[in-house]
Amino acid sequence: MPMDLLGGMMGAIVGVYVLVPLFPFLYVVVRWRVGASGEPGTGTLGALQYFRSLSLLGAHVGASLALTALLQMEDSGDLLRSAFAILVASVLFYGINFVCAARAGPLAGDHPVRRVFDGFLLVACGLVGFGALLALFLELFSKRTNTEDVKAALSWGLVWLGGFGGRAYLLLRAVKRP
Repeated sequence: MPMDLLGGMMGAIVGVYVLVPLFPFLYVVVRWRVGASGEPGTGTLGALQYFRSLSLLGAHVGASLALTALLQMEDSGDLLRSAFAILVASVLFYGINFVCAARAGPLAGDHPVRRVFDGFLLVACGLVGFGALLALFLELFSKRTNTEDVKAALSWGLVWLGGFGGRAYLLLRAVKRP
């Protein structure tokens, strides 16, 4: 079964959180982009943006699990409770992070720290969304299609590709045109 071959959708959760060690790399990129200006607090803003990114990724995972549970309808109570637990924790953490970032300083859309981490979110959403789309079509074109796997891949694809599209729109809107 293709879903078993891909390790299931829980593999996507682990794959996203494998990105956690990327913070030192992203910090170096932010420092390079800020350059000689040496804005004070860039490290703090970078850390806040990193945890903002993780909370948004957690919210995507929670929304994906919730949509999967709602589509499956069969004994999905435990999955739905877990999904809402992840979603509530992520949204709460995002709110705390938002308050801290507002006190730390402005993070306008054209700030290098914000752009780097928005790019990180774009890549993460695109990778998981593409994986879900791939799993969906592998399952649809297999000899024995499992409807539960199709529903799971569809829900993950909708949430993550929606996040990818929204993030791409915001990033492209912030690009300065001549």
